[in-house]
Amino acid sequence: MARSLIRRGLLLLALGAVASADESKPLPLAKSVILPSGGSYYVEGRQEIVPGQELSIQKGTLLQGHGENAVLVVSGTLQARGIYGSSVKIENLTIELSERCERLHLEAVEMRTAAIRTPEGKACEARVHLEEVVLDGVPLDLRLRKGEVTILNSRTKGPVKIVAVPEEGKAQAPVKAFVNACNVDRDFLAEGLDSMVMRACLISGTSVAFKDCETLTFDGNIAKGPSILFEQSKPGGFKKTSVQKTDFHGCKLILKAPRDGTKKDNIPCDKCWFQGRTKKDEILGRDIQDGHTDETTGAYVVFRKINERELMLGGMTTQRGTPGSNK
Repeated sequence: MARSLIRRGLLLLALGAVASADESKPLPLAKSVILPSGGSYYVEGRQEIVPGQELSIQKGTLLQGHGENAVLVVSGTLQARGIYGSSVKIENLTIELSERCERLHLEAVEMRTAAIRTPEGKACEARVHLEEVVLDGVPLDLRLRKGEVTILNSRTKGPVKIVAVPEEGKAQAPVKAFVNACNVDRDFLAEGLDSMVMRACLISGTSVAFKDCETLTFDGNIAKGPSILFEQSKPGGFKKTSVQKTDFHGCKLILKAPRDGTKKDNIPCDKCWFQGRTKKDEILGRDIQDGHTDETTGAYVVFRKINERELMLGGMTTQRGTPGSNK
């Protein structure tokens, strides 16, 4: 009798879950709104959060796109805040930051078969904050005229591209990016940024590049991909670049800059680990490709201290499962 009641209870729970999933509602965008926790909503076609409007999505909520071309255009503010054990899920939906975008804030969010992007050929001015987010095959493709991109304790299992687009007549765009305690599992490109900091990350993407970043800080990482490229298109561009406290697991650091006569573009490298190699001659050419071994580049590494042991500082800090898991 007891077993029969238990089976009946489990069946009712399962039926309830199916019914709940089937009760997905159209995403309400008539005004600024806070969606209640645990609901299910869908976007069909193109819908827009207009300037001055804010959409707030709470824990346990499912937001999904219906059809192949579901796009949520963010001209105002989109916030999605889950918690551990009750994340926000976004599926089959492109989040497009318009040229007028105000803010995108995702916290404890799982995204699948989706994308976060700016319109092709256009750039926006926005603040983007991702924290304890899992981008499972989701491209993050941003072109910014001005703004900030912060990615904390997240896992990028899709390509990431953050490109600054200066206004006409200006050499640099005021765009800053801070990536901290993340697992960078796929390609990563930062280009033209005023400031780029990558700190305490586990990097295993096949193509990782930092191009024409005015200030570049590469600190406390674990590098396991095939290579990482630092590149400047003008001589002297590496004046504000530093590499420190990073473990290089056979990952080659490639430094590229135009040659300018006898002048050297020096990049300090401090307290890094190169699989136990501690002599400069063993590291140059094998772990680091620069002007010492490549006559086409004017960039030169300057060693300070070379670590004999790994520091093991990089990677996500939350160990409680997805989102926030190294698994």
